[in-house]
Amino acid sequence: MLLTAGFSQGDDDFVEVHVFGTITAETFQSVSVDAASHSRQEKILWKAVKEKLDKRGVVTIDS
Repeated sequence: MLLTAGFSQGDDDFVEVHVFGTITAETFQSVSVDAASHSRQEKILWKAVKEKLDKRGVVTIDS
């Protein structure tokens, strides 16, 4: 997952995550989405996912 885009590919910051077992909403502490750059349909989907994550106490960030 790209965390920060640098000046060049060599300057990009990435994180790699390995999850063993079941993934649920509680697996995540926070989820950040750049919703402004997505289509209308993707924004609607993000809103539905955000509502479910919020109900489970997961921090959601629209950047």
